[in-house]
Amino acid sequence: MSRRMRAGWKFRKLDDAIGNYIQVLWLPKIFGEWFLDVWKLYLCPLHAAPKAHPFASVV
Repeated sequence: MSRRMRAGWKFRKLDDAIGNYIQVLWLPKIFGEWFLDVWKLYLCPLHAAPKAHPFASVV
């Protein structure tokens, strides 16, 4: 192959334009449950930290 193939979203289509979100389907479902558990652990210390931006992913 001469061109690069990349995974991920190319163009997002909002499932709810008013709520401004997209729905993610996890297959198998347990992966979504694991992600939610890790996400909650990540957000706990982040919640107390001062932020100058609206993003949750900070390094």
